[in-house]
Amino acid sequence: MKKSAQAIPRTLVVGSVKRVVLFLTALLAIIGLSGTTLGQDAENITLNLIMPSYPYADFNQTYTIQAYLPYNDTFVNVTDLNMTFPTEGVTYGFLWTDPYYEITLIFTQEKNFSYTIFGDDPVYNITNLTGELLVRTPFYATLEAKKVDNDTRYMNDFAYVTAEFTDEVTSYFDNTNYWTTFDDITRNTIRISAIEPFDIEEQLYGAKNVFHAQYLGGIATLKLWEKSNYTIRMADGDVSFKSDFAKPVMKKRGSIDATITSMELTRTTNIVVLFSNRELNFLGWLCDWIAGFLIILGFIILCASIFTPIPMQVAGFAGIWIGMVVIVRGLIWLLQFFHIW
Repeated sequence: MKKSAQAIPRTLVVGSVKRVVLFLTALLAIIGLSGTTLGQDAENITLNLIMPSYPYADFNQTYTIQAYLPYNDTFVNVTDLNMTFPTEGVTYGFLWTDPYYEITLIFTQEKNFSYTIFGDDPVYNITNLTGELLVRTPFYATLEAKKVDNDTRYMNDFAYVTAEFTDEVTSYFDNTNYWTTFDDITRNTIRISAIEPFDIEEQLYGAKNVFHAQYLGGIATLKLWEKSNYTIRMADGDVSFKSDFAKPVMKKRGSIDATITSMELTRTTNIVVLFSNRELNFLGWLCDWIAGFLIILGFIILCASIFTPIPMQVAGFAGIWIGMVVIVRGLIWLLQFFHIW
């Protein structure tokens, strides 16, 4: 005779289910707390952006931003990374392209766009980054330097031409890397001859960001976004810039340091600058005058040697004098030519 199965008391079933639920809840809580603790213990991750020509963006052109999240000598791929424009009420997501995130935008309005870039991840704490993009139609100022005496181009591939706002304008933080392209545009020519010397250390170590272009092949093309008054300068030496609109960093000064002009620029313009030898290379010009004076003095001594009791010795001294002056001047010229001094 078969025994009938004993029924499990309902209270026992309910109690067992409750204990399982409580156990799973506690387990999930522990996992969640562990994740939270890990997120809190981990160092905050700061967004590193590569934004072309920040804070400026070209009107109606593609604008690509790259975002890097460095952590422990690697780049992190987080759950979510977005860019929101609060005043526009829109948010766009970044696309992961190992080892960075990327987003491509097209701005169809010429105005200022405030933005916030933020991320979300259960493990890492991502520091939000806010800023403002100034969308403008760019224009160009091409500068060509010529010598006054023969109207030929001044050549110096070590030089840079910079343009800074003459009037006080809003200062933007510059903490990104970006690139510059040069356009050779020549129209609306303006010829300028008045320039003033300036202290390169004072100007290039100043607090202002500048637009800049390398002076290659006797010409430099500045890309500008604001119709404004600009102070234009030329300097050479070991100069570097973090971006298209950034503070210059002068590691070693060269021979050229001149304020070219202050002028209003509102459209694509070609500027021809007329330099004298003194303005182009004041140190070289000064050395030439000193060397010339010393050589003339040497020839005077040489001519006067015939009237001295020891003409051969005096003539030999004058010859050595002239030779040393020529050698020293030649060495200075070589040092300047190779931008060693």
